[in-house]
Amino acid sequence: MAGAFVVNCEDVAVLEPALDHERTTVFVGQNADNPVLQFHLESGGLGAWRAGGPSGGTLHCGMLGNSATFGDPSEFEFMLWGAAGFQITNALTAIALAASCGIPADVIRQALAGYAPTLNQPIAIFHVTEANGVKIVVDRPNPSWHLRQVVRAVRDSRASRVITLVGRLDSAPPTDLPEVGRLLGRLSNVLIVHSSAADEDRVNLLRQGVAQNSQPPVIVHTQNEQRALTLALDRARRDDLIFVLADDPALINGEIEKARTELLSPRHLHREHFLTVAL
Repeated sequence: MAGAFVVNCEDVAVLEPALDHERTTVFVGQNADNPVLQFHLESGGLGAWRAGGPSGGTLHCGMLGNSATFGDPSEFEFMLWGAAGFQITNALTAIALAASCGIPADVIRQALAGYAPTLNQPIAIFHVTEANGVKIVVDRPNPSWHLRQVVRAVRDSRASRVITLVGRLDSAPPTDLPEVGRLLGRLSNVLIVHSSAADEDRVNLLRQGVAQNSQPPVIVHTQNEQRALTLALDRARRDDLIFVLADDPALINGEIEKARTELLSPRHLHREHFLTVAL
C-alpha cells in the first residue's frame, strides 16, 4: 500500500514504529544535528528540518544535499517570528505532509507566506497579531502543563516588557492555579487580572503562585476583559508584548480590530508605571 508516514523524530514515543514502518517515512525535527534525524538523512531518508541552529536558519524539506527551502522562521508572524518552537514544528510537519502529497515547493512557499490564523474562532489557539505597533499573543487559558510551551515562546520573543491579561482560567483546576501563577509571574512585568467577586478564591490561588517568584510583577485589577485590553494597549510601548489568556477571544479580537482602526493616541505610551497592588 502506497503512502508516506510523517513523524516527529523528537518524540521518542513514536520512533520505534516509525523506524520499522514499511511505508516511506519522513522525519520532522527542528535541529538538523538531532542524531536520529541525522542518521535518517545520511541513510538516504526524507526529512523536514531547520538548518542553522535553534536561533535562526531556514526550513528545509527533502533529502540531504537535495532539499527545498521554505524561508526563515523569523519571517513568519504565526511563529512569533521564530520564537515559537512548537509552531516551527507544526510548519515543518505541514511542509512534509504537503510535499509527500506531491504539492510543488513553490506552492507550499506561497501558502506559508500567506498563512494567517482565523481570528473569529470561539477558542484562541496562539494567535499572533499586533495593534499600534505592539505585538499581541492571544491564547487559551490553559492549565500549566499546556501553558509552558506558550510561555517559553513569549519569553523567547525577547520583548522589552510582557503585559499579561488573565481572567477566569476556567481550564485550570484550582490545584493548578498556583503553578499557573508562578509561570505567569516569572514571565510577566505586569499582570492585569480581571475577575468578578465569584472568582475571588481562584484569584487568590493565582496570586499565591505569582508571589513565589523572587521578582513578582506588578499586579493590576480591573473590571472586565475589555477594560484589561484597553488598559494594556494604552500603556504598552512598541517593543512590549501583550499576552492574553482570553476568556472571550471574539471580544479580544474585536477590541484589537477597533484599536487598529481608531489608531489610539500615543499620548500615554511614555508611561512606564501602573497603579500597583501589593501581593
